[in-house]
Amino acid sequence: MLILTQIDKTTVLKMYRDMTLLNSMDKILYESQRQGRISFYMTNFGEEATHIGSASALHPDDLVFGQYREAGKSILYFLYHSDQMS
Repeated sequence: MLILTQIDKTTVLKMYRDMTLLNSMDKILYESQRQGRISFYMTNFGEEATHIGSASALHPDDLVFGQYREAGKSILYFLYHSDQMS
């Protein structure tokens, strides 16, 4: 088991960018749902850190079963490990 005592600046900045990306994606999808472009969407406002934090701790061989309020974890996990998926 790996225990991290310190996270480097590059990782922290990437996690922050990922949280802002998730927030922007959430706004777009929520507005699309309100305009009738998509039928169902549950927002993730205020949950960005839990999504990114848990996704950052995953390994490429971990399984992810995303739920409707875990879009960030699911999407960002697959973005991080997309080279492993092909």
